[in-house]
Amino acid sequence: MRLRRTSLAVAVLFTVPMVLLTVSGTVASAKTPTGTGTITCTTFTATITFKPALVPGTATSPKDTEKSSGSVISSCSTSPSGGPTSASKVKEKPTKFSSNACSQLEASSTGASFTISWPGLKPSKVTFSGATNTSTGYKLTDGTVTGSYPTSGGASATINIAPASETAASNCVEGKGGSLSSLTISGGSMTL
Repeated sequence: MRLRRTSLAVAVLFTVPMVLLTVSGTVASAKTPTGTGTITCTTFTATITFKPALVPGTATSPKDTEKSSGSVISSCSTSPSGGPTSASKVKEKPTKFSSNACSQLEASSTGASFTISWPGLKPSKVTFSGATNTSTGYKLTDGTVTGSYPTSGGASATINIAPASETAASNCVEGKGGSLSSLTISGGSMTL
């Protein structure tokens, strides 16, 4: 009988630390790390849609919403090295325009907000307050990032519009074409 109590006591002594070790190991691994330093991605593609469609000349709606879909951000490098090489998901907060006139494409006050998910890291929430037209698309600067790769005003992005989409947008702005319901982003880069 005495041997049996000793065996039970030894089993309890070994089991309790193993349970504590298992619980503490699980708690420690549940915390998602935050990416630090900078990340630069040289591939950015997406489709931008406008609802309602943008129209040349006078607006037919007092508001419009721009939204991107199918976004891919990849070919990434980080400093310090060892970070993700691509985003696992990109979601843009829809941008509101004051009308559906094609001239809204030239409004430098129009910004963009993204949530970029990275494998194994907390997401980056990126906000650009404005955009500048370039010969091939748009340049977003002075972006603020919270979460992974945080910065206050140091984020930037270049968005290249596919040639056919760029022609359709230019024609719409100049009043030569029809309505514009979408644009294709054929490339670009982003630095956070």
